[in-house]
Amino acid sequence: MRRWGASAAFVAVALAVAACSDDDTADPTAVATTESTAPAETSEATTSTTEVTTTSSSTATAPPPTTSVGQFDAEVTAAFLALEDKALALLMNPTGSDLDAAVADIAVPGSPYAEETSERIQELIANGQLVRLNDPNLRSVTVEEIEILDPPNNTHVNITYCLVGNELLMKSAASSPIPGSSIPVGGTGELAATRFTLDLVLTPAGWRHSGSPSDASTTYEGADACPPQ
Repeated sequence: MRRWGASAAFVAVALAVAACSDDDTADPTAVATTESTAPAETSEATTSTTEVTTTSSSTATAPPPTTSVGQFDAEVTAAFLALEDKALALLMNPTGSDLDAAVADIAVPGSPYAEETSERIQELIANGQLVRLNDPNLRSVTVEEIEILDPPNNTHVNITYCLVGNELLMKSAASSPIPGSSIPVGGTGELAATRFTLDLVLTPAGWRHSGSPSDASTTYEGADACPPQ
């Protein structure tokens, strides 16, 4: 199934599966999870939930003479995966406190990516929602290609990658129909693989997202990998 535009955008975590709406299709009969367990889950998510298989290749030009193609790809891949984990942490713990600083650690301030990320986090807060990893957690990220867009400077790249996930969109304990417990919103938690292309820009603070989260993406429902391009 093909999904275009922002409906499958923003780091493609659980929000590619269900829009952040307050339609409250949360199932009160589902097994609830207590909010007190959230911090430990977030810590794990930012350190070890991204399973990586790198098959990247710089297609536009070679990196600077002091850097091999393999080293350049490895550095960009590592930076990209770190940004993915930071974005996931925001989704799992949406908060208005220092939101601008948190977004600036992921995206160029004022860029389309920064603005859409901030809007999505504020939407989660307004709806009393957050993201949680499923059990079992099937999330993985595979970098498939790195394309240099500005040779010979090599400070602007496109990343094509496949995200596999089965995250849950949850009603927080504060807004849940079951007092003190967070419960899943109906229709989330299903396994899917989505192929995205995002750009990264090298800034004095390191690699950051810049453009819109995704102008085009393709989602394969029920798949544990993206098919070959």
